[in-house]
Amino acid sequence: MSVTCQEADLQSPFDLYVSGNRITTSPRSEFAGYRWPETRFVSFPSRGDHKTVAAKILLPPSYRPEERNQKPWPAVFFIHGSGYATSVLKQWGSYQDLRYVFNCSLAASGYVVMDLDYRGSSGYGSDWRTGVYLHMGGPDLDDVLGAVDYLRSLGNVDMKRIGIWGVSYGGFMTDMAMFLSPDTFRAGAAWAAVNDWENYNAQYTGQRLMRPQDNPEAYRRSSPVTFSWLLKNPLLVVHGIVDNNVMFQDTVEISEKLIHEGKEFSEIYYSEEIHGFVRDETRIDSFRRTAEWLDRYLK
Repeated sequence: MSVTCQEADLQSPFDLYVSGNRITTSPRSEFAGYRWPETRFVSFPSRGDHKTVAAKILLPPSYRPEERNQKPWPAVFFIHGSGYATSVLKQWGSYQDLRYVFNCSLAASGYVVMDLDYRGSSGYGSDWRTGVYLHMGGPDLDDVLGAVDYLRSLGNVDMKRIGIWGVSYGGFMTDMAMFLSPDTFRAGAAWAAVNDWENYNAQYTGQRLMRPQDNPEAYRRSSPVTFSWLLKNPLLVVHGIVDNNVMFQDTVEISEKLIHEGKEFSEIYYSEEIHGFVRDETRIDSFRRTAEWLDRYLK
């Protein structure tokens, strides 16, 4: 099913109201003149167990969803981070405002942008929240592939020109998608990705995968480094060298493995950046390079 949300619900960041009266205006004057993309909220079955997945789609300016005789559009998947966050929100900025703005710019440049709350995301009940127990990159990846099937059903998306990008857990999911469904995504950009869960925070992984010594198979099947040899299409690896969450060693490990396997990939490293990039010049540079990477292979 598909429901178009009212534009007013998504057109402005949060502001302060008192007794129904708006008393702050946070955006600059130029903000009101920008045309934000139409957002459609949709749902579809996961490819695996057919459970219902919630998503939102950002549409290019001239996209007409009901017209199947359009020239097929390229598409980009955005995979939100944390694993437990929520991105399908009826508000401006959604999960993370700057990434939302970047996704809006991708839509404005001619991409259909898919953003979904895969298995593990908050707000859908305990079964959904714990659905990745002992297998991250399993049911949640099936949810992403269910979104691919949904786009195919629209009849106006070019299934040979689909890209994917994400940060942190989203970077991990990008790598898993590029490795385990190598013919689906023409290009990917993985930012600050976990590639080997044995390297990550023990409390986080213990809740989801138990301890490595107690369940090594859960770590093996949940780690992209296990499956890098399956990569077929171009992958962009992005990481801050002083990342204090997903350590830079994860990117070194996957990069070295991809080199030995003769795979096509590129790297962008930021010598002074932590996990969430904080410098404006880094944000501008990383978004620009990611957009150029996607354009190179999808347009």
